[in-house]
Amino acid sequence: MAVRSDGQRLLVGTADGVVMALETESLQVMSGQELRVEGRVSAILPIGISHLVVGDSQGRLSIKDGTRRVLLGQPGQPVAGMVYRNGEIWAVAGTTVGVFRIEDEELSEVSIYPNLPAEAYDMVVTQHGVFAVIGDKLQQLTPQGVVEGGVDVKFHLVGYTWDEKYLVATTANGVVLLNPENLEVVATAALDRQDTVLSIGTSTQPGRFYLGTRSGELYQCSFN
Repeated sequence: MAVRSDGQRLLVGTADGVVMALETESLQVMSGQELRVEGRVSAILPIGISHLVVGDSQGRLSIKDGTRRVLLGQPGQPVAGMVYRNGEIWAVAGTTVGVFRIEDEELSEVSIYPNLPAEAYDMVVTQHGVFAVIGDKLQQLTPQGVVEGGVDVKFHLVGYTWDEKYLVATTANGVVLLNPENLEVVATAALDRQDTVLSIGTSTQPGRFYLGTRSGELYQCSFN
């Protein structure tokens, strides 16, 4: 799911390939079908209030009001993540990263790189660049592959703090804050329980972020 840039709509994807729009405060369904794709919705990227790009479980990208679907990577590899940076859409599926622009309400390919060192998972964009979990390592991503180096992670997740000053990831030592300029660890906090972290959320309050776990618990985390 994703929140539209105006904060008025929460976009939610389903296993049946439908993207619905909910009112963010009441969660009332405002549109039962913003877009339908074949296969499970695996990634959602709203751009402004007029454009919506959706990735599915078959590795395809679709844009609302467009007529063509774009296959990213090999068929059957789900689109794992999408971000929007400098007027371009970045997407990953399997070991492929693709960059696209919107032209005449369709997705137009800028570049495709199919040889990432491992399967790509979660990805985020900050003022410092695009970062993705590639295999079991968090690395900076470019249209031509990954930047050498990176940090070993325990779960295939990456987030960032409200001011984009730090990246947030989980390692064998716990939750870590990373300097995005060099991916060096600046703070570490042990997890109190042995649980599987499923999501990392950004808080609008300074010094806080959220962790969602498989057991259904939501942790509000803080740092100094």
